Amino acid sequence: MTERHEGMPPINMFAALGSQETAEKGDPWIVRHKLGLGAAAATGITAWSVAAQPFAETIQQLESAGVWAGVGVVAGETGFIGGAACMLAAAGQRIGNPLRLRERLQDLPGRLANDPRFKAGFFVNAVGSVLTSGTIAAGVAIEMPSAWPMAALAAADVAATVGTRRAVWGGLRDKATAKGETRKLITRAATLDDVDRIADHDLRMFGGAYGENLPTKEESATMMRQRLGNIAMGGGWALVQEFATKEGEEPSPIVGFMTAFRTNKSPEEFTTWEESTNDGTLNGCVDPKGENVYICNLGGDPGSCREQMEGRMFGNIIASDAKGVIYFESRIPGFQPWLRRRLEKSGDGVNISDLSEEQLTAYAQDYRDATRHDKKGRPVPYDPLLKMYVKAGARLGNALPNLFQDEQSLNYGVVCDMDIIAVNKPRFVRKAIGNALRFASRSKRLMKKVF
Repeated sequence: MTERHEGMPPINMFAALGSQETAEKGDPWIVRHKLGLGAAAATGITAWSVAAQPFAETIQQLESAGVWAGVGVVAGETGFIGGAACMLAAAGQRIGNPLRLRERLQDLPGRLANDPRFKAGFFVNAVGSVLTSGTIAAGVAIEMPSAWPMAALAAADVAATVGTRRAVWGGLRDKATAKGETRKLITRAATLDDVDRIADHDLRMFGGAYGENLPTKEESATMMRQRLGNIAMGGGWALVQEFATKEGEEPSPIVGFMTAFRTNKSPEEFTTWEESTNDGTLNGCVDPKGENVYICNLGGDPGSCREQMEGRMFGNIIASDAKGVIYFESRIPGFQPWLRRRLEKSGDGVNISDLSEEQLTAYAQDYRDATRHDKKGRPVPYDPLLKMYVKAGARLGNALPNLFQDEQSLNYGVVCDMDIIAVNKPRFVRKAIGNALRFASRSKRLMKKVF
């Protein structure tokens, strides 16, 4: 939710764009305001180009003198207009409600610099502009040498276009970098050197899940050290996500952490996370020859990409020789409101707090099986998380108590499992598929579509 700031003074758009957060106060004025100046210059050049009648007359003469020049100009103008339309569409979606433009203007440059549609439109627009002016300059020089001043003017327009586009784009990138929006997100195998930062992440993400048994950072680090040690013996994988840093900078916090290991324990045998992971240490839990894979944790801070971790993890699993299923637990955050409405509808005056664990478990099983219809009229799980997992190919198992410290789920969870793909393929084929998925996991956009 966007925070509303009452009494915010009016923001001048070019001043907002030009005030570089990454520029030093001692830098020259032109450096500190290069984005605003570039945007102003680009606007001025565009207005001048539209108003310059001689330019239009020259284009008409060129089209008559040489077909190639006319084609080049048309192609350039098409790119210029199409790219501008793409940028405007991306900016409009980023702005959202135009009445809140003032609140979002400061963040807009950084967001646009990281928007693939805006970047594509910016590139196409710049190429179109250069192509138009370049074609005019070349066409005048070849077909109409007597009009050489127009060729010089068009060549100057090319130089101005390149210069202003570089200034504008550089300013946008600086804005994005200042807000940390363009830092590269890295997914890699966890090492023992990461233990302290993993412990910080664990307590930050899952502190509430420990309930009254919240460990200290030292205790969490000890647990993680044992977990990674057991993973290193073979039969498991641990991944972390962090932002790339420059040489000499402190490592960024761990923003994502995922662990999975092989086991012969089936989803039907699952009882609690503590029992399946030996209180998170994995001591005696990892079986390098296990047929099944248990995903024991997956967490990500804002700014992380869980789908990239999932892609790489699934690539690791597929490339192994495990032939059973992958299983994990899911929260059921719609359970509490669903049960409250059901009890109110019964008219018996019974509250959730009046129910025994046996009754709650029975209701949880009913909720697991509850469905609603999607937009195409197909039945899907009522719970949004279960719906997401079923769409990804998961099967729903038992609903069990005390799987999570989650009020909306009434501390219940559902064990989900899915088949490991390509289990009947030769090992080299599975390795190839796994390696391909690991490579594809570098793309955040692609993984969000896959998962």
